[in-house]
Amino acid sequence: MENSVDIAIIGAGPGGLAASETCARFGASVTVIDEQSAPGGQIYRQAPENLRQRAEGFGIAYVDGVAKANAVASISAIEWRLGHAVWNVLTPQRTQSEAFLISTVTDDGLSEIEAKRVIVATGCYDMPVPFPGWTLPGVMGAGAIQALMKGQRVVPGKKIVLAGSHPLLLIIAEQMLAFGERPAAVVFSQPMWRAGRLLSRPGVAVSFAEPLAQAARAYAKLLRAGVPVIFSGAVLRADGNDRVESVTLAHLNPATGLPQPDNTREISCDAVGIGFGFTASSELVRLAGAATRWSRTGGGWIAVHDGEMRSTVANLYVAGEVAGIGGAKTAAAEGALAALSALRDAGYGVDAAELRRARSNCRRNRAFAALLQELADPGDELLRALRDEGTVICRCEEITKGQVEELLGQNPFLGTSNALKLLGRTGMGACQGRYCSRSVLELISSATGRGVEDIGQFTARPPVKPVPIHHFGGGVRD
Repeated sequence: MENSVDIAIIGAGPGGLAASETCARFGASVTVIDEQSAPGGQIYRQAPENLRQRAEGFGIAYVDGVAKANAVASISAIEWRLGHAVWNVLTPQRTQSEAFLISTVTDDGLSEIEAKRVIVATGCYDMPVPFPGWTLPGVMGAGAIQALMKGQRVVPGKKIVLAGSHPLLLIIAEQMLAFGERPAAVVFSQPMWRAGRLLSRPGVAVSFAEPLAQAARAYAKLLRAGVPVIFSGAVLRADGNDRVESVTLAHLNPATGLPQPDNTREISCDAVGIGFGFTASSELVRLAGAATRWSRTGGGWIAVHDGEMRSTVANLYVAGEVAGIGGAKTAAAEGALAALSALRDAGYGVDAAELRRARSNCRRNRAFAALLQELADPGDELLRALRDEGTVICRCEEITKGQVEELLGQNPFLGTSNALKLLGRTGMGACQGRYCSRSVLELISSATGRGVEDIGQFTARPPVKPVPIHHFGGGVRD
């Protein structure tokens, strides 16, 4: 344990940055691990040095966030391990010591970090939504389009359709305009009046006037630029040869919210960004044996935690999207609280008043996160209606919805995700179920009538990120 750091933080997004800054302020030895080459996470993703011009196109919040990330990165008391992907976490019980053992991989090889306490702030990724044609090149998550713009200053098309239910689509479309590309259309599954729900909770809305105003400004800018912003619509299918060339857009029935097959139109495009929400990156939490719970609108399987961000595994803490989708401010608030909690548990002199303020800040931010989740919720009925029998559910193994349903029909005893995985190979590929888990849960639930919690999730297995096999031949670097 002599070489162990006090606290290891996995993830250098808003949650990890706030946690690391707090730990450094108390003089704790802290190591931050992130697979990107610069701090900031997905929301403050940084381009290489030679591509960092035009950052203002992403808005003042992005510029300020990047500046904050780089300021934290300059704190000498923090050890940074950037460009390191974590592929395994062993708890003290597994290592038969007092420390967690964190395994990482880089282009150069493997390394390990021992830590007395661990804060997991691994963020989230675009929620996969299968529909006919979603495996065509050019069809991607809306967040992936934004990541390309931020990370490489590349807009991946000239005629891009953004479709889904999340308000982030407005921001991404506005950012595309700033980079000289006009979206072909922005399509929301909700009716326009649904945004009025914000007004029914004025206390929350007033407290978060700025993000709401940002979305309103983006909407106005899109209309001035002549970008079609369509409500009560959804992409039914994508078509093309070597890549996507068009999408079929269906208008939704006002009464049911489901597609009207006789009310469709085709939109020519060369890329599609789907944005129905996000999925928590909870693989490492699950790998460590911590309990998770199902949150349909909050990110899928999210970490169970107490009021001070402790998971159900001793000395393992969580922050941000892994504890429920909430955005940058929520992640930062929870990162600071998780750090204070870990520091107090480690015997550092954490002031009780500071801890109370941190808890209050988290509750306030979570209130807005819950409101945003409700606004962005497309409803499971719509997502199910987008799939037909030939829609690929498991991209890794190329297994369709029809094949899964046939297998479930022939084997009614298949009542869990892992049982279906063993017999049908869904979740067996390199992504370990990241892309098919939600759809598999829904199909099993529909076939068996079982609840999601009873069906369970795919068991997380190392490596949770790809590791070149030749690295294992060369041993482990400290």
